[in-house]
Amino acid sequence: MQVYKIEVLEQAYDSLEEVLNWIKEDNLFHAIQFREGVLNIIEKLDTFPQSGKNLIDGLKAKVYKGRFIVYFIDDDSKCVVVIDIIDPQQHSKASSFI
Repeated sequence: MQVYKIEVLEQAYDSLEEVLNWIKEDNLFHAIQFREGVLNIIEKLDTFPQSGKNLIDGLKAKVYKGRFIVYFIDDDSKCVVVIDIIDPQQHSKASSFI
């Protein structure tokens, strides 16, 4: 089984932080659970990078609790690059990916 390297861009970390701040206003425990869920999905991309939903321009996404974890696969370097975490209902941001 091929194992890919995972790279998470700063934009994805920033977006995750935004979501966590919003969730923890209501419930810190749910924010912690959300963070762990997202990180778990990202970790699994090392062995199952093709498992995501196909988006535009070769991008893919895994969906977790209504948010898209957007990434692309660089087969030449065997690397999965997570570029952002978005809420598809935020049209202005989502429209650049969908």
